[in-house]
Amino acid sequence: MDFDTLREALQNDSVTCIDVIRTFFGKAVKAHEKTNCVTLFINEAEKWALEWDEKAKDPSFVKPSFFGFPISLKEVVPLKGYDLTRGYVQDCFKPKEEDCVLVTHLKRMGFVPFVQTNVPQSLMSFACCNTLYGTTTHPLSKHRTCGGSSGGEAAILAAGGSLIGIGGDVGGSIRIPCHFTGMAGIKPCNPRFSHRGVPGCIPGRPLINANDGPMTTTIKSTVEFLRAAWSDTWTHEMDFYVPPVTFNEELFKEGKKYRIGYYVDDEWFTPVPAIQRAVLEAKEILEKAGHTLVPFKPRNIPYMFKLYIRALSVDGGHYLWSRLLNVKII
Repeated sequence: MDFDTLREALQNDSVTCIDVIRTFFGKAVKAHEKTNCVTLFINEAEKWALEWDEKAKDPSFVKPSFFGFPISLKEVVPLKGYDLTRGYVQDCFKPKEEDCVLVTHLKRMGFVPFVQTNVPQSLMSFACCNTLYGTTTHPLSKHRTCGGSSGGEAAILAAGGSLIGIGGDVGGSIRIPCHFTGMAGIKPCNPRFSHRGVPGCIPGRPLINANDGPMTTTIKSTVEFLRAAWSDTWTHEMDFYVPPVTFNEELFKEGKKYRIGYYVDDEWFTPVPAIQRAVLEAKEILEKAGHTLVPFKPRNIPYMFKLYIRALSVDGGHYLWSRLLNVKII
């Protein structure tokens, strides 16, 4: 079943939550055999699925929007009873004592977390490998990367092991692996999901903010997730740093035209022809939809990238250096 069909089947009792979660355990195993995308299977997933099935027996029970729907989680999303290593060996066997606000929100929406997925060590990479769980590869070729840092999420989606997952993004960690694998995803602006209980990849980074976001097999599925996640202000009530802003259908609906900038070469690294063609095809589609496309040239990319790296590592890289070497730097 695709995303919409499975969601509807769970809502109308055509399938049970336990059968769905067991099916996706099997699909995740096959995806993992192909790509090495899974770090841990979540043991409690069957129990949570059975609990939803039991509640559904009550005629007065109102099913949440994603009742019994399996969801995969990037390994850095804090989940009670499971490690959050970011690929560092020294963080093994230190399970989190409670769910983060985001996981609590997902469960409230009806989702059943069933696997954690792989990341590159430190998260600061466009590939996906670490000394704990090894290298995650592209579903179409073990000689190609799935991207990073949400590489395990992109791989399990592209290999058919999941239909929706949660990734995280600072400088492309959702967008890059989605691009590499043909999946869909979005990095919402920083305060749209709660960061309470979520440690950053580098402490004290004040200039470039990360955020969690959905990764799915289609853009429509991404929208459906955000529409449900922002249907009320529950997250704001749990974390006042999150503004009480709900999904705005008026802004989302078709008809509004935009002025959109584009380029095919930043004059630092020239993209391969296929990438340039993809940009031009997107330009043509957007213009046919009535939008205005404006070419522009990014300025001084090497200098910009230097500032970006400095902003990521405001301590001059000492924290990353100490974690990679497993030493204390005073």
